[in-house]
Amino acid sequence: AHELAHSWFQHILATNESKHEWMDEGFTSFISKLCMSEIMDLDKENPFESTYKGYRNLALSGKEQPQTTHADRYALNFAYGISAYSKGSIFLSQLGYVIGQDKLMQTIRTYYDEFKFKHPVPNDVKRVAEKISGVELDWYLTDWTQTTNTIDYGIKTVTAEDNVTKVTLERIGLMPMPLDILIVYNDGSRETFYAPLQMMRGEKENP
Repeated sequence: AHELAHSWFQHILATNESKHEWMDEGFTSFISKLCMSEIMDLDKENPFESTYKGYRNLALSGKEQPQTTHADRYALNFAYGISAYSKGSIFLSQLGYVIGQDKLMQTIRTYYDEFKFKHPVPNDVKRVAEKISGVELDWYLTDWTQTTNTIDYGIKTVTAEDNVTKVTLERIGLMPMPLDILIVYNDGSRETFYAPLQMMRGEKENP
């Protein structure tokens, strides 16, 4: 499935694989995972679970280098492989979290239509996503590809007074992200909250 998907993300969308290997291998990995999940009826809640595990291992190893690193200049093959294939795939997976899955699929189709038989660069896919979603994504492209900053949020404090419970969240990693927060109450009822980033200059539809 992966090599077949290269028919689109390499042969038709001819990214420079030495400079932007994560666009070639990562986008191919993303599409092939989606296709295999659908065709093989794998029924996985998250078809990218193993992809995230691979990236997490790299992030915790201390060996990660930014995705702007030239393909020949990675210190380790391990770092190159995870950065190009796994982290490149997660770029699209998380983009769907930021702008919404429908907008992500529309972005991929539009990106293909506008840049087939051309040599797209990272800013091209970012600009397509911005036009489709109506939000600014400079921060996303910069932090994800030009740094090794990680996304990590946690619960800092929980306080209760009378019938009010206050939960304070904190950003632990250096990379910011909008948040979809699910609250499950004692009676089993659920409520979701959406916290966009100010620098997005907008919000995703139907969070």
